[in-house]
Parts: sequence; C-alpha cells; structure tokens
Amino acid sequence: MRYLVTGSSGFIGSHLVEALRKRPNSEVFEWDREHGDLKNGSNKFPEVDIIVHLAGFNSTKNFYDMSFDVIMDNIQ
Repeated sequence: MRYLVTGSSGFIGSHLVEALRKRPNSEVFEWDREHGDLKNGSNKFPEVDIIVHLAGFNSTKNFYDMSFDVIMDNIQ
C-alpha cells in the first residue's frame, strides 16, 4: 500500500508516518509546508493508494491574528 500523509511534520502526522512505516509492504510519502503549498496546482504528487490529509494551521495565535486566512487554509 502506498500512502501520502500531508502534515507529516505535525504531532499526529509524524506519529502516523512512524506507524505506517512499520507495516509490511507499505510505502509512505510525506508532505509538509517545506514541500510547498498543497493548493499550488504545479505540485507533483506521487501515485498513491491512500491520502491522509492532516495539514493545516494549528496555532491559536494565528487563528486570532488572521482567522479568515486560517479557516480558508484549513477547509480548502
């Protein structure tokens, strides 16, 4: 099984990647903000069987400072 995990550097994402890598016959691809914006149509994603989308803003400070941007980023 081939997995793509977005938000792979976050708390849940990093633990999920670790668990998936322990499964036999699994190949895990990680995606976080360092790889680029998910909304950018020019990104080249690998062929996978399952996508686990965990990416998004997670900071309370960001939510109060720019709430509209945080909400739009997390739901688009």
